[in-house]
Amino acid sequence: MISIRSEKNNVTAASAIKKVFIWDLDETIIIFHSLLTGAYAETYQKDAQSTVNLGLRMEDMIFNLADTHLFFNDLEECDQVHIEDVASKDTGQELHNYNFSADGFSAPAQQGALNKAAVGGAAWFRKLAFRYRRIREIYTACADNVNKLLGPQKYQSWVELRNEVDSMTDNWLGLSMQALQLIHQRQDSVNILVTTTQLVPALAKCLLHGLGRCSQFRTSTALQLSVKRAASSES
Repeated sequence: MISIRSEKNNVTAASAIKKVFIWDLDETIIIFHSLLTGAYAETYQKDAQSTVNLGLRMEDMIFNLADTHLFFNDLEECDQVHIEDVASKDTGQELHNYNFSADGFSAPAQQGALNKAAVGGAAWFRKLAFRYRRIREIYTACADNVNKLLGPQKYQSWVELRNEVDSMTDNWLGLSMQALQLIHQRQDSVNILVTTTQLVPALAKCLLHGLGRCSQFRTSTALQLSVKRAASSES
């Protein structure tokens, strides 16, 4: 589980928060998995093939953004429990002209037998930290305007797809966003979005669906990994 909290323009003191609204990012705010499996069509008497096709197009858009802009190809096997987990390994190097594609970083699963010793080394962790810092920068810059990332043509394709999904799901996302916005405007309330998705695809979903308007990515716990660890320690 990854949590994404709403943040007011003027940060409200924790003591002033009286109501916490916890939302499941998947299937409560965003309809996605049930489109892919056909479960949505079965539950709400929709055309199964149409809903599956919409789900596949959404999946392609989510992972294309994650791979192209958020280093998911590099990080799929390096998912972190916390966005700041490797921040201590970050040297603070300026990343504006940094060439991520040529820095020699690769995930553990991609390492050859002779190079596995490099995983976990100082240089490897530094490059990992650079990627998570860059993800934070991208999310902060584009949280309320994914057009900056997608460009006009791809953004228009996404808008058309999102409208098709909203039409198929009877404005599900639109109604979810209304609820989130209303709560976000209250000084005594806060939204918490949770998900069992890996960090990078979860952020891609939030960027695409405009959730940055009422929630900003914060340093937060990935409960999915913590639960797995707890379960293994008890066995």
